[in-house]
Amino acid sequence: MTRLLDEPRPVREGEELDVVRLGAWLRDAARGVDGNLEIRQFPSGFSNLTYLVR
Repeated sequence: MTRLLDEPRPVREGEELDVVRLGAWLRDAARGVDGNLEIRQFPSGFSNLTYLVR
């Protein structure tokens, strides 16, 4: 099994995104976006927080 160097993990406490507002913005800005968002965070970013949004 291949292990990635920087795998996304659950979002760190205090660094959460507003899922409701982000979802509303994405549905308005991008066609075909609907349903619940899954948000994960790449753990090595502290200066520039990096998230995976699905």
